[in-house]
Amino acid sequence: MNKKGFQYRSKDKAYKIKAVNKKKILKKGAVLKLLIIPCIFFFIVSCVLLNHSIEFNGKAANVGYHELGNADYKVYLKNNSYYDTKYLDSGMQYVASLISSVNTKFNYEIHSEKNIDYQYTYNITGDLVIYDTNDSSKVLYTKTYHLLSPKTEKLNSNNLVINEDIDIDYDEYNNYVNSYKKDYGISASSKLVVTMNIDVKGKSDIAEKRLNHKSKLQIDIPLSEQTIDINIASDKINNKGGLFTSSGPIITNVILFIPGIIILLMALTGLIISMSLIVKYRRKNIYVLTLHKFLRDYDRLIVNATDNISEEQFERVIPVSSFTELVDAAENNRTSIIFFEAIPGEKSFFLVIKDKTLYKYRLTKAYLEGNPNAEELHDTKGIDDENN
Repeated sequence: MNKKGFQYRSKDKAYKIKAVNKKKILKKGAVLKLLIIPCIFFFIVSCVLLNHSIEFNGKAANVGYHELGNADYKVYLKNNSYYDTKYLDSGMQYVASLISSVNTKFNYEIHSEKNIDYQYTYNITGDLVIYDTNDSSKVLYTKTYHLLSPKTEKLNSNNLVINEDIDIDYDEYNNYVNSYKKDYGISASSKLVVTMNIDVKGKSDIAEKRLNHKSKLQIDIPLSEQTIDINIASDKINNKGGLFTSSGPIITNVILFIPGIIILLMALTGLIISMSLIVKYRRKNIYVLTLHKFLRDYDRLIVNATDNISEEQFERVIPVSSFTELVDAAENNRTSIIFFEAIPGEKSFFLVIKDKTLYKYRLTKAYLEGNPNAEELHDTKGIDDENN
């Protein structure tokens, strides 16, 4: 689109036009938008610093504790000519016919920094299970023995310790399984699962959170085999935790917090100033921005006038109320939109000519700025998207 000067004569007035260079105004708008980028960058930096210096779920009161648990066993032997000791330690392979009993040991402890009010219950059960040798999930028979009845205790202390050991008469359970297999003529695997079940509840006067733990310690003893490998089926318990009262956000790193606040205030101040300048810039230059948008978006249709155009030569002069209607008129008539600026920075005309009919749209700064005395037609659609 060329930028030569031209003349336009209406029925009322004649205007002498000179081409106006608006690059400075548009460049200023682009610079103002670029000011937002460092503000956003510093805002992100401040958020990172504050995130690493504040604990949003602060703990005003904290009672730390350490939970421990372990299961072990010893295998006591019948009188024999081969072993000089009364028992064998855990972790060995054992000849079943030499086993007199299995002494199972369970230990559970909680050690805390300060006293905790405990209420705890525990018991020991033995589950005899006969199952398919090829698929342990296919259970043929099961029976539960209550080896230690439930015990419930209360304690106010910083140490909770439970030690229990149960002697398992190996022959009793082994003979029971052998009889079952003989009576029904089956071949199956079997075991006695010895389990200590622990349920601990605790609270502290200085902490809001309460302790509520349910734990199991388990030993599997194979039955009806020539040699057996006793398995400690449960993992050792070794957990650390704390009872605390939430106090909301607290500062954990002052060295990061202070710069974070300073940078945040700078970023917000810069952002507010930048946005204020952009708003003022848009209000002050709404005419230039709207005109630039029309010329940019419809460059394919718009041409500059190079000859004098007078309204008197047309039979009909139709004022168009919006620029989009003028675009429709140009496209429907398959012609171009003639543009010229009557008063630089103040008023422009866009024309569509079809035979003896002139379609005219007038764009004025006064009307765009909301001047109630301005009578010119205008179209402000898309101004907010200007220069994007």
